[in-house]
Amino acid sequence: MSIMDNNKSHMPFLNTIDGRLIKMFCVSPSLNIWKIVVGENKKRLGTNSDTSTVECSPVFWQENGFIKGSYVSGDVKQKYHLYAFITTNLHGLLNNLKTQPIEQTKAGCVFPKGRAFVRMKMMNKTEYTYLYVYYVNKKHIYELLDNYIYRVSFNPQNTSELFISGGSKGNVWAISLNLDTDQQQDIKCDGYPAYKMAFFNNKIEYALKIGTEFEDRQIKTAKHIEYKPIQLLQRVM
Repeated sequence: MSIMDNNKSHMPFLNTIDGRLIKMFCVSPSLNIWKIVVGENKKRLGTNSDTSTVECSPVFWQENGFIKGSYVSGDVKQKYHLYAFITTNLHGLLNNLKTQPIEQTKAGCVFPKGRAFVRMKMMNKTEYTYLYVYYVNKKHIYELLDNYIYRVSFNPQNTSELFISGGSKGNVWAISLNLDTDQQQDIKCDGYPAYKMAFFNNKIEYALKIGTEFEDRQIKTAKHIEYKPIQLLQRVM
């Protein structure tokens, strides 16, 4: 199956480069292997990874003449890492992209004001998820019990706000987290959790489940968005 033929997609991210709205997202050209693509014509992000390597969770922004961003990547033989990248133009995004491993994690992102990543710990037979955020030279740690975090991204129009998607026992959720106030909001689109969402100009794209497998999903544009206060993450530092 080619990237162009596949209809499974998730983890969108929207932002502007040189005034143009650009979309990155993930598609699955083979079973359980996801690759990051750029634009609706699905050009591969220039990571040069092999066919067995998973790529996910892209984010990017433009700063001082550079395009910066991050993604998460790994496979069954190697542990997943958060990678940062930098280039000067759209051509550089698609060809021999310069990347650097930042953290060993399965979920996280680099954003203009810092970085965020996930750690798991088992204590007294209970699994805890911790979200570490380094933000404007401060360290925040958030705790989550009996839940996983599957994606961390940020609001490109308010870089003090993170978007976090996770789940437990087959159920998923999506929240926003304001790093200045610790305020959290549950986000639903068309009655469903805004799973692995992207936000731009008050519009949301999210990954809606379309099949029987957990990640049988397709990116949809929300027609109705609902926000409700929630306190899912507990700040411990």
